[in-house]
Amino acid sequence: MDGNSNTTRERDEFLTPIEKVRQQKKVLPAVSTSLALATGIGLLEMVALIVGSGTLINIIGFTNASTSRTVSDTEGTL
Repeated sequence: MDGNSNTTRERDEFLTPIEKVRQQKKVLPAVSTSLALATGIGLLEMVALIVGSGTLINIIGFTNASTSRTVSDTEGTL
C-alpha cells in the first residue's frame, strides 16, 4: 500500500491548483435543503389536490349528473 500512496502523492504534486480543486468533493447544503423543501411542498400539494378535487369541481360548476364530473373525479384522484 505504501507504494500506491507514494505514486498518488507524486501525481498530486504535478496537478495545477485548479485540478486539485476539481478533484475535491464539494458540499452543497443549499441543494439538499431545497430538494427536501421541494419534496415536502410537492407532497402537501398532491394531498391538497386529491382531498380538495371534489370541492374544486363543485366550484367550477360540474353537476353530479354530468358525465364530465365522473371523468374529472377519477382523473383528479389518481
